[in-house]
Amino acid sequence: MTPKLLFIDDSRPDAMLLHLALIEAGQAMDIVQADDGDRARAFLQAIPDGGPSPYHLIVIDVNLPRVDGFELLRGMRARRVFDVVPIIMMTASLNPQHRVLAEACKPTAFLAKPDHYPGMVEIARTLLNHAGLPAP
Repeated sequence: MTPKLLFIDDSRPDAMLLHLALIEAGQAMDIVQADDGDRARAFLQAIPDGGPSPYHLIVIDVNLPRVDGFELLRGMRARRVFDVVPIIMMTASLNPQHRVLAEACKPTAFLAKPDHYPGMVEIARTLLNHAGLPAP
């Protein structure tokens, strides 16, 4: 069974780059993308509280259309089903206030989006480590 990643980000190119980087890092994942906060909220609300999450990892961009990543993360932290799922916030923003706001929402990690492919491979290795998945 291939692990699933919920990628909440409005950038299709970033999703494709992450997919390739995960393969290069040694672990392919099925990536489900929600390209705005409303769609992400619908995905998340469809997951019943009584069972396990279908996702092994969730990556959230800070800046999303409609509902920002902070609001989504606060909502996830209020639900038990997400207690054991690593939730990573990732952003290209250089705003230092975003890190402060993220820390208040308690992500598993807060990462800067790289501006080159080798950096995305390093991010992929970090994500796999947080998800407890093997990366050679």
